[in-house]
Amino acid sequence: MFTTKEVSNINTDVLIIGGGSAACRAAIEAFDCGASVTMIVKGLFGNSGCSLNVGTSASVGSWADPKDTNFTSMQDLISYGGYSGNQTLAKILVDETQDRINELISWGIDFDRNEDNSITVSYSAEHTYPRNVAFKDYSTRKHSYGYPPGIAIMNTLLDQVENRNIQVIQNSALIKLVKDGADVIGGLAVNYESDKLLLIKSKTTILATGTYSQIFSKTSVSLEETGDGHAIGYHAGAELIDMEVVNFVPSATGALPGAVFLNAKKEEFLHKHGINSLNNVTKEIFSAAIAQEIIDNGTERDTIYVDMTEFFKNNDLNTDSDMKSTQQGSLLDIVIENIKTYGTVWSQIVSSVPQNIPDPAKDLLETTPAAHTTIGGIVVNEKGETAVPMLYAAGAVAGGIYGHARPEGYTSMIPLVYGKRAGKSAAEMSLRTKQKDIDFEKACSSKNLLNITDADTKKIKSEIRNIMYSHCWVIRDNHTLAKGLNKIQKIANDLSSSNGKTHKITPKKLLEIYEIKNMLDCAEMMISGSLLRKETRGAFRRSDYPELDNENWLKNLRYKKINGQLEIYPTEVDLKYCKPDNV
Repeated sequence: MFTTKEVSNINTDVLIIGGGSAACRAAIEAFDCGASVTMIVKGLFGNSGCSLNVGTSASVGSWADPKDTNFTSMQDLISYGGYSGNQTLAKILVDETQDRINELISWGIDFDRNEDNSITVSYSAEHTYPRNVAFKDYSTRKHSYGYPPGIAIMNTLLDQVENRNIQVIQNSALIKLVKDGADVIGGLAVNYESDKLLLIKSKTTILATGTYSQIFSKTSVSLEETGDGHAIGYHAGAELIDMEVVNFVPSATGALPGAVFLNAKKEEFLHKHGINSLNNVTKEIFSAAIAQEIIDNGTERDTIYVDMTEFFKNNDLNTDSDMKSTQQGSLLDIVIENIKTYGTVWSQIVSSVPQNIPDPAKDLLETTPAAHTTIGGIVVNEKGETAVPMLYAAGAVAGGIYGHARPEGYTSMIPLVYGKRAGKSAAEMSLRTKQKDIDFEKACSSKNLLNITDADTKKIKSEIRNIMYSHCWVIRDNHTLAKGLNKIQKIANDLSSSNGKTHKITPKKLLEIYEIKNMLDCAEMMISGSLLRKETRGAFRRSDYPELDNENWLKNLRYKKINGQLEIYPTEVDLKYCKPDNV
């Protein structure tokens, strides 16, 4: 049992879990609606979430082709996602994107521009027209990872949060929601700086915790993204969708212009998989090609090679000196520096790369796909409401908007559009709701939380990540998935069987164990859904079911905890605005 000395009590109208762009935009909106707001951030504020890694943003703005329309943009998004997205939510997303960009402009953001000061517009694969723009960063803020366009968005939002003096509690993580009947009335969090529990009373709560890609050993996302919001929402009674799907980046190492990919025999292979140029090839097609070649002709380390020496020969770079790239430097400069320093473009995952990095100007680098942003999440409506009263979700923790894949550029817009909507809805509800008291002993008893006190959390996390890499990677099959599910369930059962230990449990240890529980929940949902879906669609690939199957599988998988057990069931897709040609 935790004592009152180990607990800090907090009261707020709106509780927001997360510190990325969805959380920030929700906090800004809730505050501007007149609600008191508290943000719980897992790590340092400004150093979490997916938005820091954003490159371009897609919108039909003033820069767009005269023939382009919001409907065309929505159609691009839905069709590339395999028509499994929620078309109501996708239409809202596209229709409100320009409003959110105009808002960023009013808050001081600017675009990358051409020499004549016109906005630089790029074409990305699977967009009908060029409509992607990038933002410039002028701030001196320091971030532990990210690229200038995403950093520019985050810095703009951080300024707005700080200008409003919104309460932000860093280095803290939610471990459970507290309910009164069906209603969420607050949460229990851990502050791992003070090693104290935080008992938070709130009228409404917004989950904005990002992805669950940290269930994989090779991933581009921040260390904090262990599926906390997904699992906590699941146990609170929320319904989830598309949990079987994750985006992959093709090459953790990255690929500078002119890069050549080679298999273990040092042979070029992309042409065998229908890729004759890396210009505007989608990450889904590219990732699948590299993953298949690793299966067919990979090294004993499950990698292939990438040769970037030609880039350095053709560019007068002094590779013996440190390139002093800054957040204000060009995207290419930072990519080059990360490859040279870490052996990967994703500097936040240095812990998983080799100690001795080859020189990319002289040597081949080894690479493999890396898990990027997960696609599945909590089911929400257009207001960000979940199926649980007083609980909302926004950003990557919410699922179902675009389906089984997305073209480049929409990632940054989803948290802005739906962060604002969730913040407004949660604030308005909080202002007409009376705050309820929380039973301290019921919420904080160690028995009610978890009785595991001596688990080797570092070892178990590593086991989970390696299982998911080995059994639920880019290309999946029934046999491999089934073995992986058995391994994940065994770890979960072993944890459960070790309940009842009497050692003193600290809040920090409690958080580490809950992270494992959250990762196990998300891993089980992903593998179980992957076993059920017998087709290939978007970023989801089964080698034993390699074809798209609209007749049987133009459906979403929904996930819910019923009578203490995971239940998965297919639901029909509403094709209200657009549909495949053969349906």
